[in-house]
Amino acid sequence: MKRISFANSINPKSYFDLIRYEDVQNKEHIDHSSTDYHIIDFFAIIFFDKGRGKHSIDFTSYEVLC
Repeated sequence: MKRISFANSINPKSYFDLIRYEDVQNKEHIDHSSTDYHIIDFFAIIFFDKGRGKHSIDFTSYEVLC
């Protein structure tokens, strides 16, 4: 399973960043699919403001309704 690490490219000394999901999806150098199961080695707070679908955490799916 792919392990994803955090790196703030704008401020390498920072351990915090705000990133829009659309920007993550549009990155050309990304080496994994966000729809495939993966492990992240950082904390993530995700805000959903529209749409619907499912988000999986630790192999448990949660329905998202906005």
